[in-house]
Amino acid sequence: CSSKSFKLYSPKEPPNGNAFPPFHPGTMLDRDVGPTPMYPPTYLEPGIGRHTPYGNQTDYRIFELNKRLQNWTEECDNLWWDAFTTEFFEDDAMLTITFCLEDGPKRYTIGRTLIPRYFRSIFEGGATELYYVLKHPKESFHNNFVSLDCDQCTMVTQHGKPMFTQVCVEGRLYLEFMFDDMMRIKTWHFSIRQHRELIPRSILAMH
Repeated sequence: CSSKSFKLYSPKEPPNGNAFPPFHPGTMLDRDVGPTPMYPPTYLEPGIGRHTPYGNQTDYRIFELNKRLQNWTEECDNLWWDAFTTEFFEDDAMLTITFCLEDGPKRYTIGRTLIPRYFRSIFEGGATELYYVLKHPKESFHNNFVSLDCDQCTMVTQHGKPMFTQVCVEGRLYLEFMFDDMMRIKTWHFSIRQHRELIPRSILAMH
C-alpha cells in the first residue's frame, strides 16, 4: 500500500512562493481515516506565487504563528501560552471548530480565556509539533478587519508515541484579523472535513 502524493509545506519558511520539499510516495503509509477526526486541526500552506517577498500580510501572520509554535518545549507553562495567545488573538477573540460525527454535526466555540488551553491541550495530548498549511488562501479587506478564507487548509501534528505518526486534519479555515498594526485574530473558524494518519513504512515493518 503506497501513500498518495501530496505536499506539506514547512512552517519554518515564509510564504514567498519558494519550492518546499514534498513527501515522497512509498515512504509513509497513508491511513485515510475518513471524516471523523481524532485530533484537533492544525496546518496551513503559505501562499504560492506571490509577487511580494512574504505574500499577503495574513499569510505572514500564519507563518509567524507557526514559527512561534515551533518554539514550544515541555517546559512551556501557562504564562507562555497566554503570551502566545495575546500575540495572535484579540481580547474578545472567538475560536470555533466544526466537524461531523456519526450522530451528526458538532460545533464548539471558545473565547479568549480558553484559547491558550486549547492549543496547549494539543501538545499535552501527545503532539510534539503543530503547524497550519494554507493552500490558495483568499484575502479580503473590510471596514475594520481583513478576512482570510482558505478552503484547502491542513492542520499537521506530529506524534512520537507509541510510534511516529503525522496527523493531517483537512478542512476550511476562515479567519478575521483586525486591520491595525498588531493584525491579531478576532475570529477563527475551522470546519473539518477529514483527517489522515501517516506512518513511516520502516516502523510498520518492525511490527
